[in-house]
Amino acid sequence: MSTQGQPEGNAETLDLSGCTVVLSRAEGPFATELFFHCEPPAAATGSAEQAEAIYDAVLKVLDAEGARGASIVCETIFMREPEANLAGIRAARERVFGVPP
Repeated sequence: MSTQGQPEGNAETLDLSGCTVVLSRAEGPFATELFFHCEPPAAATGSAEQAEAIYDAVLKVLDAEGARGASIVCETIFMREPEANLAGIRAARERVFGVPP
């Protein structure tokens, strides 16, 4: 059975920007795919503050892997009531990555 393009079973847990990040890699024929789950710091109570911490952690993972924000192909975030502060979440992403979503 081929596991090409699937995350490897050896995930690592990192502490970045106060976030807990679980990172897995999948080696494909053309690229290394990164799969990660970021949990914001407990002290970050607002959605914009949580988003900024998460995006900062994502950027640190990408930097460590030799990539950058423009390397992101797909992104899914789960937050409580994101529609209540969507502008703040988008602004946090833009502050960290330097480009609008």
